[in-house]
Amino acid sequence: MTRNLSVLATTVASIACSALAACAGTPSAAPATTVASAAADCDALGVEIARAGEAQRAAAQQQHDAWKTPLPVVAVARFGQGLAVAEQSQRRQFDLRQQAARQGCEPQ
Repeated sequence: MTRNLSVLATTVASIACSALAACAGTPSAAPATTVASAAADCDALGVEIARAGEAQRAAAQQQHDAWKTPLPVVAVARFGQGLAVAEQSQRRQFDLRQQAARQGCEPQ
């Protein structure tokens, strides 16, 4: 009975630590600026859209590589960080494309 409680406590602690680790890391993508502060011309918007796309690809690779670690807790944390960065860069890319469309820029 004591062994079962010990295993249960260890499992719960591992899940809690992995959840905290996934949320605690800072995104590795470039810092998000507001759409209003992005450069006004179409060329600069194109560059920013490309950067956001690259950050999204890097985050997807981070998610893919997360499972290569031998510790499940670390794998879950890395996967969570990759997911957060991917969502952030996808949102940034969407916002930049909307701004480019409002300014009449050619689609990227």
